[in-house]
Amino acid sequence: MSRERAAIAAGLCLLVAAAFSGIVHGEFLAFDDDVYVTQNPLVTGGLHAGAIAAAFTSFHAGNWHPLTWISHMLDVSLFGVAPAGHHATSALLHAVNAVLAFLALAELTGTRWRAALAAALFAVHPLRVESVAWVAERKDVLSACFGLASLWAWARFARAGTRASYWSSVALFAAALLSKPMLVTFPFLLLVLDAWPLERLKAQGARPALRLRRLWPRAREKWPFFALAAGSCLVTLAAQAPGVNEIPLGLRLANAGVAYAEYLQRVVYPRELAAMYPYREFISPRALGASLALVGGVTALAVAQARRRPWLLVGWLWFAGMLVPTLGLVQVGVQAFADRYTYLPFLGLALAASFALEELAGRTRLGRAIAVGVAAAALAALVWQTRAQVETWRDTVTLFTHAIEVTRSNWYAHTELGVALAARGELEPARAEFEAALRIRPQHPRALANLGVVAARSGAPAEGAEYLGRALALDPKLAGGRLALGIALERAGRIADAEAAYRLALADARGAREARLRLARLLSVSAESSLRDGARALALCEEACRESPCDSPEELDVCAMASMEAGRADDAVAKARRAVELARARGDSALAAKIEARLAGYLRGEPVRLRVSGK
Repeated sequence: MSRERAAIAAGLCLLVAAAFSGIVHGEFLAFDDDVYVTQNPLVTGGLHAGAIAAAFTSFHAGNWHPLTWISHMLDVSLFGVAPAGHHATSALLHAVNAVLAFLALAELTGTRWRAALAAALFAVHPLRVESVAWVAERKDVLSACFGLASLWAWARFARAGTRASYWSSVALFAAALLSKPMLVTFPFLLLVLDAWPLERLKAQGARPALRLRRLWPRAREKWPFFALAAGSCLVTLAAQAPGVNEIPLGLRLANAGVAYAEYLQRVVYPRELAAMYPYREFISPRALGASLALVGGVTALAVAQARRRPWLLVGWLWFAGMLVPTLGLVQVGVQAFADRYTYLPFLGLALAASFALEELAGRTRLGRAIAVGVAAAALAALVWQTRAQVETWRDTVTLFTHAIEVTRSNWYAHTELGVALAARGELEPARAEFEAALRIRPQHPRALANLGVVAARSGAPAEGAEYLGRALALDPKLAGGRLALGIALERAGRIADAEAAYRLALADARGAREARLRLARLLSVSAESSLRDGARALALCEEACRESPCDSPEELDVCAMASMEAGRADDAVAKARRAVELARARGDSALAAKIEARLAGYLRGEPVRLRVSGK
């Protein structure tokens, strides 16, 4: 790498550091970070051969992206389950992506400073924040890293024709798809780039028929890319099949049209960015017409200028084409569109902007100085705005408070803010958020269920059980719903109903461990002899402790109860004594006293009996 290129690469890294340094202070979010990292047994054990094999052979979180799981495992091995290291890895990958974007664009276009400006705009635009600051979106920056490296290798192949570059590009593209299937339109991008700037479709006489005749060989040489993309599509459809939403085709097409306009607006004016833009149940003809007019106008302008300014059409096709997999034609999830989806598509617009600025710079005597000033001012403004956007991702409460401020009728944000407030113990503010969500979307199961949880925790377990029952009637597979219902019923004194709910909760992977321990407690201490089953209770405890060590005083307390009911008094005494030690070490004297009282009973040969189970 020449000194000039090295200096540009260093400058891009400094820009990323200036814009994203704040992310290392962020927490893990209660917004998929638990599913991807903190409560994901596939990841929390760190990097080892068994986990790597599982990454390649299982669908998790509705996805198949084994290299992403491996990257999370590596982070756990290096940093444990502490967020700073995970965030730093994502920021480092983004800095690498900025450098790769520059190198790929420089190789493609034969320019340096225009490529550098495009890479800089890409690096520090606020739309990048979601991909970089959200640990669960590691797949975005990792896939882009391999994708940009593949693009750079392809450009080298197109310029020099070396087979090593060709197969390197294919291998890197495969790695990109193994990180996230976003790049399935990448082979079409390569065809577009063959037209410009690579100019591999030109023919003598430049007649359209001759150009088309040259297109087929260029398409044929990309057969490994098309084959990999097709395979990725099939695997992704299989992985995401359970999460596909049955939305009318007309609404999906309308949303796709509106989404392009929304993305363009946020590219130009990135000040009202949110973590979630919920899918709309109705799109007005006026809104759709305005969006289609904007998209059609941009397309018409790009086509009209194709001969004089090919970078305009190529940049637009890059942006529009790479967004196709995310437009919800097959809708998964509740988002209408998302900032993260612009990660690599944005680079096409950045490339067009850099060439436009270069053209303007050449029109007047002071044009170049003015262009440099405009570019510097734009980058400074973007860095400032990106730093502010990073702060909104600091924690879950801040994230969804901001989303509510900058969007309308955001039932999803109200619900998730309520969940985060409840986790902090702020039950009344949490209730207000769930009620706000239900005013917007009355049949939202997650809001109903969490309203039930808050009611139960606030001393109204019967009311909580009613809300939870309504939520489960709407969504019988609601994650954690059966467990929460069991807790509410137990607090309401409906022990037999609570036991039934816990048994059903055992089938829910996300809450199965806690359900085992709670059911074991009921089977050990219930006042109703027909409900007690010491052997089953002990087996449930052993299953829970195999899944994850029982090393808290509360867990050991339950295991002691189960051991006593199963007739293993010595084990019950040993576990209770260990639980007392742990409670005292934690400074929880009240819990230690409760367990000591039970321990005294064990020493007398008396199992625990509760007329109405407490928490």
